[in-house]
Amino acid sequence: MKRPDRDRLADDFFRFLEVERNASPRTITNYRHAVAQFRATPNLPAWKELTADHFRRYLFDCGKRAMARPTIRLHFAALRTFFRFLTERHGLNVNPLKEVLLPKLEKKLPFVLNGKQIDELLGAPLRVEKSNKAPVWMPARDAAILELFYSSGLRLAELVALDVASVDVYAENVRVLGKGRVSAAHAVASSAVRSPGAAHRTRSRCAPRSTSGTSTQTGRVPRIPSVNR
Repeated sequence: MKRPDRDRLADDFFRFLEVERNASPRTITNYRHAVAQFRATPNLPAWKELTADHFRRYLFDCGKRAMARPTIRLHFAALRTFFRFLTERHGLNVNPLKEVLLPKLEKKLPFVLNGKQIDELLGAPLRVEKSNKAPVWMPARDAAILELFYSSGLRLAELVALDVASVDVYAENVRVLGKGRVSAAHAVASSAVRSPGAAHRTRSRCAPRSTSGTSTQTGRVPRIPSVNR
C-alpha cells in the first residue's frame, strides 16, 4: 500500500522539534536517522496504519543485525516521540508503541581512576615536551581543558564552545549552552576555575603587539580551548 502522507508527517514532526521544542541539531539528526532507518523496512503501511506488531518485527530485526541496545533504545525513543506527536497533532487514535517492550540496558561498572592516575592525567600537559612550533601558552591551555573537563562533567561540545567570559571565578562555576539550547551553570573546583584564567593571561602575554604597544587581542575575549590543534 502506498504511503502518500508519510513524508509530510515526518517533515511536520522535524519542524516541530526544531521550532517548538527547540531541540538541538544533534537530536534532530539522530531522530531523522532513526525514522529513516525504520522507514526503510520493506512492506510497511502508512504511518497511521502501523500496529505494534510492525514495531516488534523491527525490534527483532535490529537484534538480528546485532545493533547495540543503547542504539535500539535511541531509535525507539525517536519513534515514540514521533508517534506521540502524531497522537497530539494529527489525530492518531492509538499509539502502537505503547505496547512495545524494549530490552533493558546492560549494567556495567564504570572504570574509576585512582588519585595518582588523576594527578598524572591533569598534569600531563605541563610535562609533555612540545614541538618548537607550539605556542608558549599551549600547555596552560591544555591543562585548563583537562581541569574543566574533569571537574565540571561538561560535554565535550560544551567545553570546546566555552569562552573565558563564561567562567565565574567568584561563584566557582561555568555557564554553558546545553541540550535544548538551555543556559545552565556548572559548579567546578577552584583549581579548575583558575586554569582558564591562567591560560588566558599566558596567551595575552604572548600575543603579538601592535605598533601602539597594546596587545592585538585586547579587543575581544578569545575562545578557550580548541581541542583541534
